Amino acid sequence: MGAELLKQEDGAPILLELAASDDLDGFKSVIENSGLPVDELGLWYTRRIGSNEMGYERRTPLMVASLYGSTKVVDYILRSGLSDVNRVAGSDRVTAMHCAVAGGSDSAAFVVNRLIAAGAEVDVRATELIPRFAPKKQLENLLVNDKVCEEIPRQQSPVPASSPERQPLPDINNGVYSTDEFRMYCFKIKPCSRAYTHDWTECPFAHPG
Repeated sequence: MGAELLKQEDGAPILLELAASDDLDGFKSVIENSGLPVDELGLWYTRRIGSNEMGYERRTPLMVASLYGSTKVVDYILRSGLSDVNRVAGSDRVTAMHCAVAGGSDSAAFVVNRLIAAGAEVDVRATELIPRFAPKKQLENLLVNDKVCEEIPRQQSPVPASSPERQPLPDINNGVYSTDEFRMYCFKIKPCSRAYTHDWTECPFAHPG
């Protein structure tokens, strides 16, 4: 029993990293070869939902995939039917829906739509978590109406950590990264979704430590 528990504790962070980077092949491989449940809880360093505090919180792969807009992993988990879409975890008491909305990824609306289709509950808290930089109107319509929309396109997912074509770090002095809104609400606050080694001093997002 102890060895099995240790195996699960060691494997959970790997699942979370693969979920964050939308590495579906890697995610499926770990699930199939390790025997870990698809909704295994693990510790994830993140901004606590509804707060600017950073820390380790318990999250499921669905929660992390929803946070970063990892559409392929979200689809895989939901289609498996083995994850409770309304599961609550962490000291901040969040669900996958809360993570999807608060994450504000380019794919947030698509993920929220998929979660609703899978039976996710929409509460008042979810509507209050929409970040200023997210597609607010689209998310509000989904959350208020609490029904599936057939016209939301799937955005391109993050480049998997194993891919040789890793995304270059954004120029923190140009584009959206130089706006007052981004620097006030996201700069070194929103957790970095890159699950591979890179120069954190050149990255506009938050990192552990």
